[in-house]
Amino acid sequence: MATRFDPQPDTELMMRYDAEKKSALLAYVLWFFLGWAAVHRFYLGRTTSALVMVILHGLSWLLVLVLIGYVGLGIFWLWWAIDALLLPGMTREYNNRLIDRLQG
Repeated sequence: MATRFDPQPDTELMMRYDAEKKSALLAYVLWFFLGWAAVHRFYLGRTTSALVMVILHGLSWLLVLVLIGYVGLGIFWLWWAIDALLLPGMTREYNNRLIDRLQG
């Protein structure tokens, strides 16, 4: 029998979820201010695509000297803009995976 101060299993799961869930608002702030470094993707647990985005951005700036880098920068900025539309879904997906992990 649980005492008055022992959290119920469901309460403990809810507290852990609230502590670990990701915020779409914070993801948007990271996207806007640090999107060039793909910090919003790192925040939402999408490490591989974040690394690809960082590499694309860095290589594109290096290749600007030979003019081909502008193509890479165009792809990068298009990807960055599309991420604005994808952030709510990425946040929801992360939080759903978190729920599954906590329940399992």
